[in-house]
Amino acid sequence: MLSDVLRRPLLADRIDWDEDATGSWLTEVHHGVDRRQERFGDLVSVAEVDRLLMTGLLRGPFVRMFRDERELPFTDFGGHETLAGEEVVGAVDPRRIATLVRTGATVSLTGAHRWHVPVGQLCLELSDTLGHPVQANIYLTPPRRKGLRLHYDTHDVVVLQVAGMKTWEVYEPVIEAPLPTQPWSARPEAADPGWVPPTPARLRRDLRRGDALFVPRGWLHRASTDGELSLHVTIGILARTWWHVIEDMVRAAGRSPAVRATVDFSVPSAEIVDAVVDVVSSLSDDFWREAARQGVIAQSIRNERYAPHFAGALTAALESGLLDDGSYLGRGTGTVRVVDRGGQPMLVGPAGCVVLDPVEMAAWQFVAGRDEWPVSSLAEAGLDPPARVSFVDRLLEAGIVVSRPRPPDGSR
Repeated sequence: MLSDVLRRPLLADRIDWDEDATGSWLTEVHHGVDRRQERFGDLVSVAEVDRLLMTGLLRGPFVRMFRDERELPFTDFGGHETLAGEEVVGAVDPRRIATLVRTGATVSLTGAHRWHVPVGQLCLELSDTLGHPVQANIYLTPPRRKGLRLHYDTHDVVVLQVAGMKTWEVYEPVIEAPLPTQPWSARPEAADPGWVPPTPARLRRDLRRGDALFVPRGWLHRASTDGELSLHVTIGILARTWWHVIEDMVRAAGRSPAVRATVDFSVPSAEIVDAVVDVVSSLSDDFWREAARQGVIAQSIRNERYAPHFAGALTAALESGLLDDGSYLGRGTGTVRVVDRGGQPMLVGPAGCVVLDPVEMAAWQFVAGRDEWPVSSLAEAGLDPPARVSFVDRLLEAGIVVSRPRPPDGSR
């Protein structure tokens, strides 16, 4: 069951992909090119990575390092700093990082979706389009070096080459669409340094500035540099699967006393299996439908958001006590989804959720399609002055709307 969203190429407003796919676009390897003049240079640069690392602005675990196809321990590049007499936790030593890079180590700026605004904004837009959580790392590799050993990820990967060149090899999966509980590190092949894939590489390609590569979860891959350094952004799409929904559905089934009953493990395992089937069968279709609905809701509101997505939240907090009928609001960044929460509508915004009563839902529908509007306009939706301010304050806190400047003459 796939909507058109999962059949279309990712970031199609920016990237020209080599080929059209049939079925799900997310199940095949694709190469593309940034059609914009920036060629991904608007996301990050080598100079910015240099500044972030050499001024000590980033801390562990947001900085990781790799060499000779393995991760280096933090003690190899960690530093010791104090501030106001207190030790700075996770401090890195810029000089040790520079020395390691000089000897061939790769730097990974991890979790860039949490702290880097351009990269985080791209992740937010992609997450809103797909309805799945999205993360990002930034990798800087010196010339003539290998990255990690051949491996697969349990999330889909989009590689955006920002500077230099890197050679990628991609092989067909040894397990189709692995779950987070089925990582490469748990497989016997990962422990065998001499293991080679059973089939030739599906793709072997040099990625240069402006190139993009999509690697579905489970597909084996590795990368290396030749005579140039490489800077690229790796975007990870943390696909929420039926396994995730069913896992939450089973949790929701815990409201039944039959499910909460103690299991007698003193009897043969075959009897326990029969008892499990009996318990599941004893619960009505309506019970399981409601449990499934709760599982879907749980996954819908679990789409994690991070720092770039909260931009404006501090301003909203400062303005909270100043809201009145003359205040103006506008659309926030990111998509707002409406979820049925046990018969009550709930708005899922970038920074939180807001449960609405019927009058508030009508008020939301009244303003949802507008670019900006005054608080006073909610009177037309049936909210009195205190209810209008309370409603808007909750929307602000969830990042669903943002404050806009008041017109100087009081009208707009």
